[in-house]
Amino acid sequence: MSKPPALLATRNQPRAVAAKTTVFVCRGCDRLPAKQDSEAAEGAEFYRELKKLLRPLPVTVRASGCMGGCDCGDGMAENGCCTVGIGSHGRFGYVLNKFDPARDGWKVMELVQLYLAGKRGKIASKEHPRAGEIRPHIATKLPPL
Repeated sequence: MSKPPALLATRNQPRAVAAKTTVFVCRGCDRLPAKQDSEAAEGAEFYRELKKLLRPLPVTVRASGCMGGCDCGDGMAENGCCTVGIGSHGRFGYVLNKFDPARDGWKVMELVQLYLAGKRGKIASKEHPRAGEIRPHIATKLPPL
Protein backbone atom coordinates (compact mmCIF):
# COMPACT_ATOMS: atom_id res chain seq x y z
CA MET A 1 0.00 0.00 0.00
CA SER A 2 1.25 3.48 -0.80
CA LYS A 3 2.15 5.89 1.96
CA PRO A 4 -0.97 7.74 3.18
CA PRO A 5 -1.10 11.51 2.74
CA ALA A 6 -0.73 13.85 5.69
CA LEU A 7 -3.84 14.23 7.83
CA LEU A 8 -6.15 17.08 6.89
CA ALA A 9 -7.02 19.54 9.61
CA THR A 10 -10.30 18.67 11.30
CA ARG A 11 -10.39 21.71 13.61
CA ASN A 12 -13.67 22.87 12.09
CA GLN A 13 -15.32 19.66 13.22
CA PRO A 14 -16.61 19.65 16.81
CA ARG A 15 -14.81 16.80 18.60
CA ALA A 16 -18.06 15.39 20.04
CA VAL A 17 -19.61 14.95 16.59
CA ALA A 18 -16.43 13.66 14.99
CA ALA A 19 -16.00 11.08 17.75
CA LYS A 20 -19.42 9.65 16.89
CA THR A 21 -18.55 9.14 13.24
CA THR A 22 -18.51 5.49 12.22
CA VAL A 23 -16.72 3.95 9.27
CA PHE A 24 -18.30 0.63 8.29
CA VAL A 25 -16.25 -1.85 6.27
CA CYS A 26 -17.90 -4.80 4.53
CA ARG A 27 -15.89 -7.77 5.72
CA GLY A 28 -17.31 -10.23 3.17
CA CYS A 29 -16.28 -8.57 -0.09
CA ASP A 30 -14.01 -10.59 -2.32
CA ARG A 31 -13.59 -11.00 -6.05
CA LEU A 32 -13.46 -14.78 -5.61
CA PRO A 33 -16.73 -16.39 -4.49
CA ALA A 34 -14.91 -19.10 -2.50
CA LYS A 35 -13.34 -16.46 -0.23
CA GLN A 36 -16.42 -14.27 0.35
CA ASP A 37 -17.61 -13.94 3.94
CA SER A 38 -14.44 -15.52 5.32
CA GLU A 39 -11.51 -14.14 7.33
CA ALA A 40 -9.46 -14.49 4.13
CA ALA A 41 -11.84 -12.23 2.16
CA GLU A 42 -10.47 -8.97 0.80
CA GLY A 43 -13.08 -7.14 2.86
CA ALA A 44 -11.86 -8.72 6.10
CA GLU A 45 -8.28 -7.78 5.20
CA PHE A 46 -9.38 -4.24 4.31
CA TYR A 47 -11.19 -3.91 7.64
CA ARG A 48 -8.01 -4.86 9.54
CA GLU A 49 -5.94 -2.44 7.43
CA LEU A 50 -8.37 0.47 7.82
CA LYS A 51 -8.63 -0.08 11.57
CA LYS A 52 -4.88 0.62 11.78
CA LEU A 53 -4.78 3.35 9.13
CA LEU A 54 -7.69 5.36 10.56
CA ARG A 55 -6.54 5.05 14.19
CA PRO A 56 -5.28 8.71 14.30
CA LEU A 57 -8.73 9.99 13.29
CA PRO A 58 -11.65 10.52 15.69
CA VAL A 59 -13.76 7.73 14.16
CA THR A 60 -14.92 4.25 15.08
CA VAL A 61 -14.17 1.57 12.49
CA ARG A 62 -16.63 -1.34 12.49
CA ALA A 63 -16.82 -4.51 10.42
CA SER A 64 -20.13 -5.00 8.67
CA GLY A 65 -21.93 -7.78 6.87
CA CYS A 66 -22.73 -7.38 3.20
CA MET A 67 -23.55 -3.77 2.35
CA GLY A 68 -24.69 -4.61 -1.20
CA GLY A 69 -22.41 -2.02 -2.78
CA CYS A 70 -20.22 -4.10 -5.03
CA ASP A 71 -19.98 -6.35 -8.05
CA CYS A 72 -17.97 -8.97 -6.19
CA GLY A 73 -18.04 -12.62 -6.95
CA ASP A 74 -17.70 -12.64 -10.70
CA GLY A 75 -13.92 -12.24 -10.66
CA MET A 76 -14.32 -9.22 -12.94
CA ALA A 77 -13.96 -6.41 -10.39
CA GLU A 78 -10.49 -5.50 -11.60
CA ASN A 79 -10.38 -2.22 -9.64
CA GLY A 80 -11.37 -3.89 -6.38
CA CYS A 81 -14.72 -4.58 -4.88
CA CYS A 82 -14.58 -3.56 -1.22
CA THR A 83 -17.38 -1.36 0.14
CA VAL A 84 -17.15 1.19 2.95
CA GLY A 85 -19.80 3.37 4.61
CA ILE A 86 -19.35 6.60 6.58
CA GLY A 87 -22.04 8.01 8.83
CA SER A 88 -22.81 10.16 11.83
CA HIS A 89 -26.04 11.45 13.36
CA GLY A 90 -27.11 14.79 11.85
CA ARG A 91 -24.62 14.49 8.99
CA PHE A 92 -24.73 13.08 5.48
CA GLY A 93 -23.90 9.41 5.08
CA TYR A 94 -21.97 7.85 2.24
CA VAL A 95 -21.57 4.47 0.61
CA LEU A 96 -18.15 4.17 -1.01
CA ASN A 97 -17.16 1.23 -3.16
CA LYS A 98 -14.79 -0.44 -5.61
CA PHE A 99 -11.77 -0.29 -3.32
CA ASP A 100 -8.79 -2.57 -3.74
CA PRO A 101 -7.45 -3.27 -0.24
CA ALA A 102 -3.91 -3.68 -1.56
CA ARG A 103 -3.72 -0.09 -2.79
CA ASP A 104 -6.73 2.04 -1.81
CA GLY A 105 -6.48 2.53 1.95
CA TRP A 106 -5.20 6.09 1.45
CA LYS A 107 -8.32 6.92 -0.57
CA VAL A 108 -10.58 5.89 2.31
CA MET A 109 -8.44 7.97 4.66
CA GLU A 110 -8.77 11.01 2.37
CA LEU A 111 -12.53 10.57 2.06
CA VAL A 112 -12.97 10.18 5.83
CA GLN A 113 -10.90 13.31 6.44
CA LEU A 114 -12.99 15.25 3.92
CA TYR A 115 -16.12 13.94 5.65
CA LEU A 116 -14.90 15.11 9.06
CA ALA A 117 -13.88 18.52 7.73
CA GLY A 118 -17.05 19.08 5.70
CA LYS A 119 -20.08 20.99 6.87
CA ARG A 120 -22.65 18.38 7.96
CA GLY A 121 -20.36 15.68 6.58
CA LYS A 122 -20.47 16.90 2.99
CA ILE A 123 -17.48 15.51 1.14
CA ALA A 124 -16.08 18.31 -1.02
CA SER A 125 -14.28 15.98 -3.40
CA LYS A 126 -14.62 18.07 -6.57
CA GLU A 127 -12.03 20.54 -5.28
CA HIS A 128 -9.66 17.83 -4.05
CA PRO A 129 -6.30 17.74 -5.87
CA ARG A 130 -6.75 14.01 -6.51
CA ALA A 131 -10.48 14.19 -7.29
CA GLY A 132 -10.11 11.92 -10.31
CA GLU A 133 -8.83 9.16 -8.06
CA ILE A 134 -11.25 9.45 -5.13
CA ARG A 135 -14.56 10.63 -6.64
CA PRO A 136 -15.24 7.38 -8.55
CA HIS A 137 -15.49 5.59 -5.18
CA ILE A 138 -18.49 7.65 -4.02
CA ALA A 139 -21.45 5.42 -4.83
CA THR A 140 -24.15 7.41 -3.06
CA LYS A 141 -24.81 10.15 -0.53
CA LEU A 142 -27.56 9.68 2.04
CA PRO A 143 -29.49 12.49 3.76
CA PRO A 144 -28.72 13.26 7.42
CA LEU A 145 -30.74 11.45 10.08
